[in-house]
Formats: sequence, C-alpha cells, structure tokens
Amino acid sequence: MKQFYLKLFLLLLVVHPSGIWANANFGTSKNSIFAPPCTFTVTPDLPLIPSNETINAEIKRVVKNFSDSYLGTNAPSRGQLLSAEASYQALNINVSGETITGNSISNFSAVSFLKVFAQHLKFNPDDQNIKTKANNTVWLVSQQFCSGSLSLDPQMYAYQNFARPASLLQDALDPNVKKLFGYTLYQHSLGFEHFWVSSYDAAYQAANGAINTDLIYNISDAMMAYALWQDTPEAQYRYMRAFKRYIDRFFTHTVGTNDGMKPDGSGFHHWTAYNNYMYSYNTAANLLSYLDDTSFQVDRANYEVFRNAFYAQYIQANDAGVQALSTAGRNPQSRTNTLSQSALKTIAIAGGNILGLATADPILAGLYNRIYGVDPAFNLSTQSSFEEGFFQFNHASAGVFRKDDWVAFNKGFTNNMWGAELYGTQNRYGRYQSYGALEILYPGNKVDGNGYDVDTWDWNYNPGATVIRLPWAKLHGERARIDEMQQKRFVGTLTLKKKNSELLTNNHGAYGMFAMDFKEKTGQGFSTTYSPENHNASFTFKKSNFYFDDMIVSLGSGISNNDGSNATVTTLYQRLDNKGTSPNVDGANQSSSGETNYSGASDHWLISNYNTGFYVLAGDHSLKVKKELQQTPNQNQVWPANVSGNATATYYTGYIDHGTKPSNKGYEYILMPNSNHSEMQSLQAAIQGGNKPYVVHKKDANAHIVQYKAKDVWGYAFFNATSNLAYDKVTGANASCLIMTEFNSTNQTLLMSVVEPDLGFSERAYKPSPTVSKQISLQGEWTLSQSYPGVKVIFTSPTKTVVVFDLVDGLSKEVLFESATMSVDDDQLNETSVSVYPNPTNDVLNIGISNETIQIKKTQLMDVSGKVIYSNSNANAIRVSGFSKGLYFLSLESTTGYVITKKVIIH
Repeated sequence: MKQFYLKLFLLLLVVHPSGIWANANFGTSKNSIFAPPCTFTVTPDLPLIPSNETINAEIKRVVKNFSDSYLGTNAPSRGQLLSAEASYQALNINVSGETITGNSISNFSAVSFLKVFAQHLKFNPDDQNIKTKANNTVWLVSQQFCSGSLSLDPQMYAYQNFARPASLLQDALDPNVKKLFGYTLYQHSLGFEHFWVSSYDAAYQAANGAINTDLIYNISDAMMAYALWQDTPEAQYRYMRAFKRYIDRFFTHTVGTNDGMKPDGSGFHHWTAYNNYMYSYNTAANLLSYLDDTSFQVDRANYEVFRNAFYAQYIQANDAGVQALSTAGRNPQSRTNTLSQSALKTIAIAGGNILGLATADPILAGLYNRIYGVDPAFNLSTQSSFEEGFFQFNHASAGVFRKDDWVAFNKGFTNNMWGAELYGTQNRYGRYQSYGALEILYPGNKVDGNGYDVDTWDWNYNPGATVIRLPWAKLHGERARIDEMQQKRFVGTLTLKKKNSELLTNNHGAYGMFAMDFKEKTGQGFSTTYSPENHNASFTFKKSNFYFDDMIVSLGSGISNNDGSNATVTTLYQRLDNKGTSPNVDGANQSSSGETNYSGASDHWLISNYNTGFYVLAGDHSLKVKKELQQTPNQNQVWPANVSGNATATYYTGYIDHGTKPSNKGYEYILMPNSNHSEMQSLQAAIQGGNKPYVVHKKDANAHIVQYKAKDVWGYAFFNATSNLAYDKVTGANASCLIMTEFNSTNQTLLMSVVEPDLGFSERAYKPSPTVSKQISLQGEWTLSQSYPGVKVIFTSPTKTVVVFDLVDGLSKEVLFESATMSVDDDQLNETSVSVYPNPTNDVLNIGISNETIQIKKTQLMDVSGKVIYSNSNANAIRVSGFSKGLYFLSLESTTGYVITKKVIIH
C-alpha cells in the first residue's frame, strides 16, 4: 500500500509537471476538451496477433456478461430515468463547441446517476437525448479530473460509481470524451500497473508491489470492459490476453506483506491478513463468471489458488458468517464474512467448468448447499458436513479449531503484522483485539448467537486475551492512527495429523497448537496526538493453547509489567445476558449482579451463560466472575467522550486476575466448548482423582510442553533454543519453533509436524519469506519412513537422532519416523526383560536380565549428546561413581540385533 501511494505521487508529478493539482472548489468549471494535456501512453509487452470471429464474439460476450450483471437485463423505470435526468440538470452543464462548463464535482460518487443512463442506453441505444447527457456527464467529470479540480480517488470506492457505467458507454461517447475517460482509468490504475509487464514473480513483486485488492474490488470489471475501447479487433484481442494474464496474476500467491493471497489461504490488505477487506473476492468471483466458457478464463492452477483463499474465509467463520472480533480490524461492528451468497454460487458454477466437471465445484457447491440450501443450478445435491479439525493460518498469526458446529478462533500479532487497526474515528479502544485472543463462535449471529454488541462491549475483556485493564482515557488510542504491533515476532500455529483435504491441504489436521511470545511496544502511531504514551514496554507474557479432541489446554507464563495502578487480566469470556441462563461456578449458580472472587489456592470449574466450560487450575491468581450493566464508549468516540447517552446492556464476564505489577505470573486452564455440568464435574473428578487428561511438562521462558495422554500427542512451543529434555521423544530444538508429535506404540512410529511461524517479514515490506532450517533432536534411533522434500536426518545413534527441517512461508512439514530398533517378541530383549537398579544411583548401576536365553553382545552408557562414556561386550554392573551427575542412556544390544535403551540418572 505504501508503494501504491508513492507511485501515485510520482505518476501525478509526471502528468502535471507543476505538481499535484489541489481539490479546489471553483464553483463553476470551464474547460476545453483539449487542455490541459491529459493524454497517456501505455507500452504493451504482448504482440499483436490476428483475431477471428470466435475471439471477437468471446470478447463481446465477456463484456455483455458484465453488463448484464451490473446494469441488469431490464431498462430502468421511468421514475428512475427522470430522477437521473434531474441529477444531471442540477450540474448546470453547458456545452459550447469544444468547451464544457458545469458545477464543480466534489467526488466521483456525485455522478452515480450515470449508471441509470447506461442502463437506459443498453436497451434504447438510439435515444439521442440520454446519449448526449451521458456523453456530457463523462466529459465534465473527466475534464475536471484532468484539470485537477476533481481529485484522484486512490482507493477507488467513489471512482467505481463513475468508472463502471462509463466503461459500458463506449458506443455512446464521442472519441475525444472516450480518450478523457481512458485517462481517468489510466490514472486510477496507476498506469495499468502490473498489466503490461512480462513478469510477476517474487523478484518483481519485491521491487514493484502487487495488485491492489481495492482495485480488483472496484474497477477490475471496468478494466475488463475497456477491451472493447481498443481501436481494432487485434488490439482488443491483445488487451484481453493481457487481462486474462492480469487476473491469473491476482490468483497467485503474493510475497511479503503485499496485497493478495498467501500460501496458507490468508488474504492481505493494509500489510496484513484482513478478512474485512476480502470483499474484493466477490468481484473476482464475478470475473470468473464473465470469463466463463471463453479462451480468456483463468487457468486451473490459478483458480485453485483463489478457491483456497475463498474457502479460507468460510473456515474462519461459523455458518452464519460470523467471524472473530480479532479479525475485524478497524471495524469491530462488522464481524461478518464479507463474501456474498451469490459470489459463492458464482465461483462454484464457474469452478466446475474450469475443473472440467459436469457439476459445479463439489467442494464449494457442497458448502453452499449446507449453508443456504441445495441449488439446482449446481447439478449436485450433496451437502458437505461441517468441517472439523484444526487449521493453521500463520500469515494471520491465527489458528481455527472447528467441531460440532462451533468455531474456536485463536489470534496473535507480531512486530511486522498488526493485530488491531485504529483510525481517527474507528476502533478507538480496540488495541487488545489480538492479544492472544481465543474466542468461541457458536451457531447464529453476533448478538443472539454469540452475545456480542459493539455498542456495549467492554474493550478490556476480549476472550483469551491477556491485557492490562485500563481506564478509557488510557485505553483510547494515543494517536489518530495506530497499527497495533508488539516487539516480538514469534507467534503462530501448527497442526498435526493432516487430513489430506483437497483444500487448505497443508493447514488442516486433527490436532493443533498456538503460541505467542509478547512484549508490548511503545511509540506507535501517527497523525493527531490525543494523550501521552499509554502502552507499556515492561508488559510481557508467553502463552500457548493446545487443541486435543474436544478440549483446549491454555497456558500462560512470564506475565509481567510495572503497572501498579491497573490489574493485569486474562479473560475467559464476555457474553451478553441474553440466553436466559447464567454462569455456574463449582456447581453454584451465579445469576446475581456484582463481582465474585474465587481464590487461586484451589481449582475451580465454571460454565459461562453460553455453555462454555472452563477448568481453572490453582495458581498465583484469582478467578473472578461478574454480572454487570455495561455502558462503554462507542468504538468511534474520541476521548474525552460523553458516554452518558450511550446504550447499556447486561453482560456476564469471567476472568483470571493476575493483580497489579505482576511478576512472572502464569495460568493454566482447560476450555471445553459447548459443555455442561455433568461433563465439567466428570473432568473435576478425573483431575482430583489423579487422572488429569494431559500433563504440562514445561511452562517457562524457553518452552511450553504438553502431553495429551489419551492419544500420546505432544505439543512443544519452543520460544528459544532448548536441549537436554528428558520427557519423551523430542529432546530439543536449536531455535524457536512449534512441534507436535503422536507416538504409535504398536507400530513404533512417530508422526511429527514442525513449523516456523515467524515468516521473516519486516513491517510493510515486500520481500519473500526466507527459508529457514530447524534442527530437531530425538531420543533414540529413528529413520524417515520415506523421502520428504526439505527434511533430512543428519545424525543417528542408538540414543539420538538429529533431523533438519527446511521451512518457509509459515507452512508446516509433517513426517513419519520409524524406530530403527526392531520390535521384539516376549522371549526376546524388551523393556520388561531388563531391569536397571538402583536408578538414580551414585555408585554402581546393576543390570538384570530376566530371560536367560538373551545374550548381550554390547553394553554402552552414553551422555545426552550421544557420546559413549562406557562400553563393554557384556556387563551386569557398571561403576558410575567417577561420572558427572546428570542424565545418561544405557544401551543394550543382543546377539540377534535387538537394541533397548533406558534412561539412567547419576546423582
């Protein structure tokens, strides 16, 4: 976007040597059609080649498809036409020879009545009266733009109201007026940027940026219609070949923080993943329909990129289209999927043709049939089931867990991609949108289905977020414009046990995890200053969430800051009191107003009024639940603001209170969406009975490590390089990364997924994500079950295996390891046949073998690095008093080739 405006500035300087023309209000404009010089030149990189009747007919059909969609298939009513003519008359247009005069036009939307003229002329092409008025309207607008009295609209949201109807009036306009309109299109497309160039690869994008999603949304169809404005059939053919290439380019993965689609399906605008701006996909879907059944349709590979990105928007929402607050950017009032029902239908039908099917694209059609009902146009009645599992979106610093019609959305942010966007009068209190937010989306709309009302929401309590609870004067953005970033960059998600889905293949698995390393950033923003600095550079935390079957394990550590006036809190839930139910804590109903405090000296379970279960483990904190009538600043109110007239509503809120000036505080809780009393009581009984369903092996500055016992699934959030672990198969990593494993004891296999969530980006930069190598150490000897690109075993021994993963674009690599030691029968060397005692020991380590038929040919003792410090052909005792204290591995190999390894501690 930054490059977009720089190029805009330079382009206008070239066109107007005296500088950029100001948007002055001259009252009446008087301009000759030939002055000032508003000509432009493009240099096509494609050659002219002969056209033919088929090609000519295809181009006309493409434009007609757009015309039928935009202008409709019926003439406007008499009333609509009279209203448009009245708007025209209000401009006081007068033409004298080659000069036109009229009122000064403030912006392009002021002539939106031009669409009615275009509709009328589509069905009444010989109506000279309307043709003249349409011509004069385009002439006046274009001339005022040319002279500088009408400013360029860089985002094109107003310009599209002029460009779209004008692009369909090519037969109604005088030649010189057509040239003037072409000049407006040239300027708003930044000289047909990325259109007439031979390359659009990563190097080109790093130097020149990428196609702007605003342009696609607002004028890509007008640019398509501009093909018929070319002088000859050959020129029209060349233009349409370039347009096809242009849309194919939009349907590719862009690099860095450029606008467009990313390898994980995320859609970028304003230098980060921004769901609220992906309505550009609606226009892109229409383009597929316009180009359908022509030689200018996009290529299959490019369609598949677009389909992934389109589908990703639905995956991040419930079936009612509600998305998480953390995806809303500067529009917390707009939390609904921006993709229209008609766009989903359109892309499904066009996609089926692109894929060469007799039906619509079965994935998108199945999705449509489930959400909206079966549409006969698909020739397919299948309704897809609700997509379940975990989806990683590292270009969005986010993860999605879907099950039983609910969606859990987990979001963070980095030092290069913002987590909230504050504008002058938008989202003024929304800085905490992505502070590790974990929100459960249930079926239904924002209010009735999910207990959210933008007018009464307390901006300090975003579910899952850890924040310093601030008064409105301090939570309000210090500057008029803030892109909320932090100081750390290690934030992201990982999935395990991939489902081999046709879409979002790399993203989708059975289990998942999220991790965030955080340090608040000061000195953010620009434009108007409203207050002194209210961000706090001492505020830090590390948090992680692990997604196992129907539970989410949430951990926090290192929660610290120096704020002695305002408490630091981790929110569990905030929901409107609109369900007729109330929270329940430890079996007691919490329907009364006010706040109740529960000591952190013991565990507590609770269920929100929306039936979300939480089991909060004892810790150095307190659990608080409250019922409160809330009256908050509106998201667009600049502080100081009078909130006394604002709406009020009653909410239930539950949170963990870490107190003021927390120092290395933490938390541990289990989140159970769509739970009930019985389920939570059973969980409590299991935990109190010593049957906690998971084990937290590590929760500190270096790593969060959790084992899910039922499936022997492990999650490792390595915030730093970590080594010498002795919990299970993974013993360390040489740098920060996320790892998940699942061990199959029957087959002696280890499924492992690894990702580097740090994309390597810089703020507002367009360089590609670099490939990085992560070195993972495993206990024991393992081999890869097959060859995996970018994965290599670089060291093996009976006690240690080291594997290198080459990772890029926040995408994970999942591999299957096989144990290099053969499994044995009961009468062979195995765990039960060998005893080592005493263990730990400080003198002599004894080795006992219960099966006398087993013959040991090699006994070795190795340190954690794999170095052999003792070796013998056979031994039943080893004197260890001379060895250093620590962890060792005893390896026994039988004469038949079987190997067993046991941990030994010397103290």
